[in-house]
Formats: sequence, C-alpha cells, structure tokens
Amino acid sequence: MKIIRCESTGGNSSAIRTRLSVLLAALAILFVHSIACATPFIPAGLRNAEILPGAPLIDSATFSGATGDYTVTFTGSGFGSAPISLPYTGDLPNFRIGDSAPLAESGYTGDAYFLTFTEWTDTSVTVSGFSGWPGDAVTVAIWNQRSHLAATWGGTVPPPDSTIRITSVKLTGTGEKLRIEVRGSGFGPSPSELPQEGGVGDLNYFRFFDFRSHCGQLSSLFEAGFEGWGRNVPTNVTLRYESWSDTRIVTSGFSGAYGQGCATYKEGDPVAIVVWNSGSTDSAGAQTAWGGRSRAWTTSAAEPATEPTVMADSDCLGSDREGVRNNTHGTVEIVSGAGAFDTINSEQKKITVSPGAALQGAVTLRVLNLGPGFAVALMVETPSWGDHAASWRLLGNLPTGEVTRMANIDLHAPLQPGIYHILFAFQLELSGGNVASGTNWSTRGDVWNDGNDLAEFSPLQIRNAQSWGCAIDPWLMPEGPQLFYVPADAITVEVK
Repeated sequence: MKIIRCESTGGNSSAIRTRLSVLLAALAILFVHSIACATPFIPAGLRNAEILPGAPLIDSATFSGATGDYTVTFTGSGFGSAPISLPYTGDLPNFRIGDSAPLAESGYTGDAYFLTFTEWTDTSVTVSGFSGWPGDAVTVAIWNQRSHLAATWGGTVPPPDSTIRITSVKLTGTGEKLRIEVRGSGFGPSPSELPQEGGVGDLNYFRFFDFRSHCGQLSSLFEAGFEGWGRNVPTNVTLRYESWSDTRIVTSGFSGAYGQGCATYKEGDPVAIVVWNSGSTDSAGAQTAWGGRSRAWTTSAAEPATEPTVMADSDCLGSDREGVRNNTHGTVEIVSGAGAFDTINSEQKKITVSPGAALQGAVTLRVLNLGPGFAVALMVETPSWGDHAASWRLLGNLPTGEVTRMANIDLHAPLQPGIYHILFAFQLELSGGNVASGTNWSTRGDVWNDGNDLAEFSPLQIRNAQSWGCAIDPWLMPEGPQLFYVPADAITVEVK
C-alpha cells in the first residue's frame, strides 16, 4: 500500500497522519470502484463464459508399486465412462503417458508400450505397468470419449529431483502469438544453443505439448520447440525463445510448421511442458514437467454458464470484460508449504487429513498487484468452514508489483468428512472483513453469508482460483452485486 504522508514538526503529527492516511485511502478506493462498477451483475449476458459440460480436470496422480512397474491413479473429474471393458491391456485413443527420460510413450494408440487399465470412472483412472523411474518427468493426457476434451497433468515420478522444479506457468495470448512464461529453479544458465534473442528454433531442454484437436479428431497432439536429444526427430513447429535463466524461461510464439495439419493452439487448450536443466548431456538429465488444466472450448453455441468463469490468467491481469470489472489486475499463487502443508506446491494444492486434525504450518504465496499505487490492497486468509465472520485472518497490505507473502496457519480440520478449502485473496478495500465478506467498504457494514463470502466460493470459483490465480465474485456494492475479478488461490482439504 502506498499512502501519501504529510509530515509535521509540531502538534499531534501521528494522529494527523493517521486521519489523512485513512481519508486518502478511502478516496482512492472510492475512485477505483466508481470507475469500475458501472455494470450490474448479469451472469446470463457473459457469452465468453460458456462452458461445455464434461470438460475434464486432473487434480492429482498417485504412484505405487516398484521402480519400472508402477501403478498410477489419476483423480479429478470429467473423465467420462470407460471407453472399453475393463480390465484391459493395450493402447487407447484417449489416454497417453509420456516419460521424458527415455523419451517413451505408453498407452496411446500405436505405442509399443502397453498399459493395463484397471479402473476408469468419471473421477478416477488407474493404470498399471508404467515403466518409469524416480525423478522421471511425466506428462499425461486423458480425453473424454464423448466431449473430445482433454485434461493434462505434468510432474515427476516420486521422489522428484530436488535440483529442478517448475513453480508456475503463465500462458498469455493465443494462436501463433502464444507467450509462455515458465518460472521455477534449476533450469540452468542460458543454453549456448539458444537462438538469438527473439529467434526461432528447437532446443533439447524444452518441450511443449498441446492435446486439443482443432481438426475434427477425437484426440490430437502437436509438439513445439524440441530438438529431440538426437533420438527424436526435431519438431517442425518451432518456438520463438526470448530468454532463459536458472529461474525463468520465456517464449513469445510459434513458427515453422505452425498452423499446418492439427498444429494449432487456442486459448484454453490443455497443454504440458517439460524442462531439462541446460547442463544435461542427454534426456536422462535433471528434468521436471508441468501440465495445464483444461477448460471447455467450443466454437458452437452453448448454453450460458450459470456462473461466469475465468478463461485464462490473462483475464486476471487484463482489462474489464463485458459484465466483469477488474481493478486489481492481479493474481495469487501458492508456491510451497511447510508443516502440515509440506506437500503443497503450485501444482499440488490438495491435502488429505483425518477429522479434527491439526493444520499447523506455513504457506508461501506469490502475489501480483497491478492496481493503482494509491489504493489499499488488503489480503486475507479464510477457511471455508466455521463462522465466516470470525474465522478470517488479515495477511497485510500489499504494495503494487509482485511480492512474496508467508501465511502462518493454525487451524483444525472439520470433524465432518468432506471437501473444504483454505482461501487466500486480496481486493482493494479498507478492512479484512470487507475482503472476506465480499462487501465494498462504502456499504457501511460487512454483509456475511449472502453467497459471495470468500468462504462460500463455489467449486467453479475454486477451480478458477487454483488454475489461474483469480476468480469472479459478485462483490456487494451500494447499488447491488457487481462482478469483479478477485485475485485468489486455495488449498483443498479433504477430510476422511
């Protein structure tokens, strides 16, 4: 928070500064909301929030068994019914798992390495016979047989290589101009083979996958930017590499054979990325992977969503869109955790605990606030259980720009089994209660349990926050609810 301070050499300067700070902050927020809240809450009019039912999501992957012969269970939603009678050993056109160390693929039509499918429900798929090794980077795609939509997952066979990791991936723009920003650690220095800044080409150390078909097929894949380690044919779709450092990789578009055949990217496509340390000498070197969450994408008319949805992180950072206002232009991203949250990271945001378990630990958050520098930006943490008005906690004021915040958590899980959440969010308001209740300060009183509290976020809002770093919430203004982008992320707590 940046507040103009008037210094005085006499009198009660502390009181004067306090009154002036509060007055200026109030005027700032009034100004921001007055220019951002002219359109009423009209969900039915949000045509760009259309959703095709059945869009799958992969929430987690669990490995069991022995090295070279793993059983892997993928949990999530929208996988659809089993495409074949189970158990089944062989390949399928709507499942694939790739292992980046041997550059091998299993389970997809035409693959030499078969898998045994033992479970396939709308929320869980289990395969056995996966021949990975600890530390191998793995990319997975599951296609819904009916909707033809895919979900992706990227990670490593446990335990992961601790020397390299991806903490976030931001995809902005669409089509040939897609910009990819990968953050993490252990990527190594800029490769000597890196094309001249802004140049196009392939590298051994970076591999991009897109698993959405735009040419009428059930499932499809195109790759970009990968040289192949002398074992695979270099991809004919190249990437424009802008920069590479140990903690950040940026590409700014496709080239080469992009646009030919099925090699087309559209916003929302389920994608995956593999990164090797630039000092690696072969494909078995230090490696990590990321898989993006799928959302529905259809060019045909669909029923309007009952809730507006975030389409990409560019929505969180961009300008207003029809019916939805943006005054923060920001995001919240969970980076890591400690204590009861030590398994949490930017891709794994779910913990499973017993009823009443102590939830004590810390969560590291990366927060981006691109709102006006003169406005107050308050961040809170709140569980979805308990008394909404009493359970939230203020995490402090945020400056403009990107900062890291630590949230120290001391809670107990609910006694009743179920799915709960711990949410982190900020907004331009005067009190933490304003933020936690979804109530603008100018209404002169926080309104709780009216359907827009942070603790009342719907499953769609949680998915948006965990996928993109923000959600859309009908913020209570004096003139009534107004849709706003709210920078947020959440930990899912499963009690069982």
